[in-house]
Amino acid sequence: MKNIAVLHISNIKNYGSSMMAVNLITYLNRKFPNSTFYVDNFKQQEVVGLKIQSGIDNIESIYKSKPEIKNKLDIIKNTTEMAKIVKDKNIDAVIIVGGDDISEYYGVKLLLLGIFEKYLISKKAPVILAGQSLGPFHSWRIPFMKKALKNFTIISRDQDCYNYVTNDLNNECFNSRDLAFLDLPMQKEENSENFKYLNKYNLVNKEYITIVASGLWKWYTDSHESYLNNQVSIIKKLISRGNHIVVLAHVLAPDHVSDVHVINDIVKKLSTEEMQKVAIITEEMTPLQARVILGQGKLTITGRMHAAVSTFQMNKPAISLSYSVKYAGVIGKGLNMQNLIVDSDIKNNKHKWDQEKIVDEVLEKVEYITTNYDEIQKTIKINVQKSAELANQSLAYIAEQI
Repeated sequence: MKNIAVLHISNIKNYGSSMMAVNLITYLNRKFPNSTFYVDNFKQQEVVGLKIQSGIDNIESIYKSKPEIKNKLDIIKNTTEMAKIVKDKNIDAVIIVGGDDISEYYGVKLLLLGIFEKYLISKKAPVILAGQSLGPFHSWRIPFMKKALKNFTIISRDQDCYNYVTNDLNNECFNSRDLAFLDLPMQKEENSENFKYLNKYNLVNKEYITIVASGLWKWYTDSHESYLNNQVSIIKKLISRGNHIVVLAHVLAPDHVSDVHVINDIVKKLSTEEMQKVAIITEEMTPLQARVILGQGKLTITGRMHAAVSTFQMNKPAISLSYSVKYAGVIGKGLNMQNLIVDSDIKNNKHKWDQEKIVDEVLEKVEYITTNYDEIQKTIKINVQKSAELANQSLAYIAEQI
């Protein structure tokens, strides 16, 4: 019996975070029966959501109450608080579920605060960084991170990250793949709840293309209008070619980067006639229900990486609008799907949004997929299986560290 903290999953309305978390908890629950899993979800309904998704009841919030952050001092206090909680609850191991937050994409201050918190925690219990896309780091952060990362067990989710950590940062790293490449709990079950939204939106036996418009539009361009215009043009042109469209929100919180707001703005730019060919799905659901929607479509066009991962996991192709190196690592090299990635970041490709070249590139890739569909599916099946095997190996490795 163990006390295991699984952190960085406080937002189950981000389906990517939820998928990684429930696969991790489900595996460890089998390895360590009767253990307690502490998560950093302070809302009880989110803890209940994780229990429902995983089918496991022994999940508790690590917090007694919601952390209050009103000023900078509260941020520092909250950063130091987690280490105290880990000690008080006799946590055997702390697993930080990945993503790309240990990078500079979301700001140097957030990176440093996060590393400081993890360092303090590591003095109370072993810290495992699972399923990570670390870096890149720049300037003085390179030597700083070389030293800081030695306090943790690191597990990559792509070959590029593994190479970067071992070669550039001179740290040990276990080479793996994203945990979302694995089947989700209950994915193989013929459960009507899994198909709830297919039925609700009359998508059963209908061929459609799924669009996942990202609330992280500022990572692509400094013009909200430009982002919307490109998304709307893609939808309009696909409709004109006879396609049915599903527009799906894959991240519903936090509010300032929610896909829902962008999708609502897109709807305002579509005509009544065009809307007859479009299903808008923005309500909260389980990651498995979202995966079923993505997997039943012909293909996906997405600004959320885990929507692409779920699509590929269901053996369907996805076109990714990339704003960071994680797309090249997880999808490009990991699945040999480089030619389904559109480089779209604000630093190097803002002009594509200004000139609506994003539209042209996406439509070219839709045509490429349509022409080579069967061959692409064969490649997807082979490489998703390889990625799933590596992800499973990382779960076994995590269990060994606990």
